[in-house]
Amino acid sequence: MSALAVKVTKYYGPPGTGKTRTLKQRVEEEIVTNGIIPEHIAFMTFTRKEAAHGLAVVKNLGYATKSLIWFRTIHSACFRLLGLQRTNVVLDEHRKAFFVSINQEYISTNEQNRDPEFLMDDLSNMLEDPLDESEEAIRYGNIVLAIIDWCRTNHPTTKDPLLQFMYCPVVQGEVLTKLYNKGLLPSPKISYQELKTIFTKWANFKDNKGLYDFTDMLEV
Repeated sequence: MSALAVKVTKYYGPPGTGKTRTLKQRVEEEIVTNGIIPEHIAFMTFTRKEAAHGLAVVKNLGYATKSLIWFRTIHSACFRLLGLQRTNVVLDEHRKAFFVSINQEYISTNEQNRDPEFLMDDLSNMLEDPLDESEEAIRYGNIVLAIIDWCRTNHPTTKDPLLQFMYCPVVQGEVLTKLYNKGLLPSPKISYQELKTIFTKWANFKDNKGLYDFTDMLEV
């Protein structure tokens, strides 16, 4: 099938609005009503749990699921398409080594017994409750990488996504000030130049070691 013949439908909405449920219904409709074989369907999600929901729909219709290679997370699909090896994927040990090289602290999420699938600290969690994490779970390196990743993920088409941070008063004001007051930041502000410098050094560090983080996989 040519790329021009592929129909793309996009569903947008915040968490809890039924995006996954709608996609599951769409998978069932395509198989049962339109006669599409499951192998010709790509069901890509952000989490393994959601991908498993898609596989369950196909299995409940009586089909084998072992050959359904495109019912998976978006990041694992990128990993497969790029032909990467596990040694090419950024791990917490790499993040920690990078921040040691620039004399800053980063607390490994592996040391917190977190699921390694979600190694990157999510800035949205800090926005919801920036003081909910223990002091051992947040350090300068974690915060800076979370901000950089948030900028890249939320503004992927912007020429310089880091500039978006400067126009986010909630992060710049409320979140960083609270983290500073708790003694987790050396200052209540993180400047654009500070972010830019670390972003450039981090990109060079990854390039030199042939590493890709999850956002790199999406961008490539």
